[in-house]
Amino acid sequence: MNLKEQEIDVKDIDHLGIIAGIMDEMDLVGLIDQLIPPHSLEKISVGIAVKAMVLNCMGFLTSPFYLFSQFFEGKAVEHLLGEGIKAEHLNESRLGRTLDEIFKYGVSQLFVQIVMVAVKVFGVEITSGHADTTSLSVEGEYKDGVLREAEEEEGEEGEKGEKGDKAEEDDGLKPIKVKEGYSRDHRPDLKQIMMGLVTNGAEGIPLMMAVRDGNEADGKHLHWIMKQFIKLWDGNQMNFFVMDSAGYTPDNVKTDWGMMNWIVRVPATIKEAKKWLQGSKEQEFVEDQNDKRYKLLSVTSDYLGITQRWFIVQSEPRRKEDLKKLERDIAKEKERKLKEFAQATKKGFACEEDASAAVNQFKKKLKFHEVKALETIEKPFYSHPGRPKAGEEPQGYYYYPQITLEQSEALILPYKNQTGRFILATNHLDPEMLSPFQALS
Repeated sequence: MNLKEQEIDVKDIDHLGIIAGIMDEMDLVGLIDQLIPPHSLEKISVGIAVKAMVLNCMGFLTSPFYLFSQFFEGKAVEHLLGEGIKAEHLNESRLGRTLDEIFKYGVSQLFVQIVMVAVKVFGVEITSGHADTTSLSVEGEYKDGVLREAEEEEGEEGEKGEKGDKAEEDDGLKPIKVKEGYSRDHRPDLKQIMMGLVTNGAEGIPLMMAVRDGNEADGKHLHWIMKQFIKLWDGNQMNFFVMDSAGYTPDNVKTDWGMMNWIVRVPATIKEAKKWLQGSKEQEFVEDQNDKRYKLLSVTSDYLGITQRWFIVQSEPRRKEDLKKLERDIAKEKERKLKEFAQATKKGFACEEDASAAVNQFKKKLKFHEVKALETIEKPFYSHPGRPKAGEEPQGYYYYPQITLEQSEALILPYKNQTGRFILATNHLDPEMLSPFQALS
């Protein structure tokens, strides 16, 4: 029996079929096309283009736009993206227009609306939102938008009226400024952008994403994220916003976030926080029965005029590491300060009073040590260079103070108390609804 020859065309989908299936399950393309309706003459809608870009990013081999279509060559494009779609349709012009249309609609707004659908479809639990920021460095030359700068200047001048209010309510639809700023990846030579994320507490799934100016302060960025998220989020009511110490700013603490409460780490540099961190006694803390590594102390604070509960947390594992670092800092201070003192006094002083005043000034700069065994060496000087003649009277004397340093237990004790400790603050005042241990968890 003769078998007819058949032409078989084999194409790959690799793991991209699973990713496409997840997007299809939540109807990502349909959702985006509903929010950003396609033109009747377009072969590739915004939804399809976004799906293609996600597949490209998840393909472990991201491509620049001018090579984007090559990524899909040899793959089952119609199976992944839809009937009649070919690799050549995914050209850089269409992808560029897609990003323009998303920008006009609002990147953060679109992101949140997609997430809300995903949360419902996949049953993601949302009880708290964790907000944080990071910086992303970029290479190349970036010029600030002239239009934006002009608008900001107008908004800053004169009456804060309509333009000023609009600047305050920045909706994120202005071009961001790629600028120098504090670089988390230790590349201060590069310009950067700031990116903020809100994730759910359990799995860390992103709920909102926002990109901002490269030099924007974390506190201001987090304030904007919280405000926008509450405005855009239409899913399950969350109990808390959780943030690191960058979020503990007057704007965030004093703002009424409606039903939303917050749990924020308090900066250790605040005077009141330092008092609790260094002055709280060991016996005042209560051990966490679910996690023996932690002990907590609950106090009330009216910092910034807002009644809050502060939870002083003592972590035993962290305390061990902090004590090692404290020992290193103490040793380094002794070595550094002795060198500084020798440099400052090597020329001597005209009188003992000046030498004593220099020592007293030096004492104020010591953090962990105190001056011991102080003595002053008296050395004569003459009116001419060289060795003096026998019996020649000196013109005067220089005074050289000599010191030794010893560790001061009284000075070190507050810093030793502070090791392993940090403070969490919350505006949720009901201890029955939120215990210190629940806040830490």
